[in-house]
Parts: sequence; structure tokens; C-alpha cells
Amino acid sequence: MSLPLVIGIGNPTRSDDGAGHAVVFGLSRLVPDGTYRAVHQLTPDLAEDLAEASLVVFVDASVRATTLQLVPVEPTPVAPGSHITTAGAQLEQRGFFEREVARRTERFGNLVHAWSTYESRKLAEDPAPFQRGINSIQMRFDGTRWWVLTIAWQGETPDSPIPALYLESEHRP
Repeated sequence: MSLPLVIGIGNPTRSDDGAGHAVVFGLSRLVPDGTYRAVHQLTPDLAEDLAEASLVVFVDASVRATTLQLVPVEPTPVAPGSHITTAGAQLEQRGFFEREVARRTERFGNLVHAWSTYESRKLAEDPAPFQRGINSIQMRFDGTRWWVLTIAWQGETPDSPIPALYLESEHRP
């Protein structure tokens, strides 16, 4: 029987929100041959790992919880705009600013793939970002306008730093 995939969710720079990362780090030292991921949020790039795992354990923290809770979850489909309705008020209250710092594009005919490197801050004037990463955006031109086909993103981690190639914008004639 294979070991479960353990995913710690949160931001270790925000005190209790780093609990998921701390649990993953501790477990990885106790059971080194396990499969672990420490992430800021669930993103599409985890899909393959989730599909291959026989059991997935998500570890996250909540400021409302007063005791340890084990809650079974089942996958449910979500609408593309669901993140806006579930996180919108919190983002407005706490602040969130994402700034593109570099972009690389590849075009073939009416298809474009853009790699957009970003920095995220809570306040626009914050001196340092709390997160960096890369957005992968695929678009198609229908002769009249560009349509976004997919957007996926991955935050930078110590195990997956942003390559230098994606920290510089390509020359545009």
C-alpha cells in the first residue's frame, strides 16, 4: 500500500496560516519516503499528483477552529468565477495586488502562449512581495478578438524557484 499524498496549505509568513507547511515539514522528517507538497493554495498543477494518489490528506489552518478537526472532502465541480465570489470580500478587506514583472510569449498563427511572471503584495506600496510565481495563459485569436482558453499558475517555492529565463521580458521589436 502506498503512502498518502500530504498537502500542507498556507503561507508560512502569516503565523497560524503556516501550520500546513509546518505539518508537512515535520512529517517529511518522520517519514522521509512519503509524498509531500507545501503550497500557498491549491492550483491546477497539483491535478496529476491528486489523480495518481490513492489517498490525499490536506492540512490547513483556520482562525475560527478551536480544536483539531478531520473533515472528509469529496471533489466537486466549481464554476470558473467561483474564486471571485468566495475570496473577493477577503481580498478587498486584506488587500491584494499582483504586478507583472516579466513576460515571454510564443505565437503560432492564431494561438499564443504567454508566460507572465508576477509578484503579489497585500498593499501596492509593500516593499517586498509575499509571493512570486508564473501565470501560464493560452489564447486564441478568432479574427476579431483574442479569447483566453486557459489560465494556470504556480507559485514559487524553495523547491521550484522561478528560472532566470522567466525573470526577464523578451525583446519586442
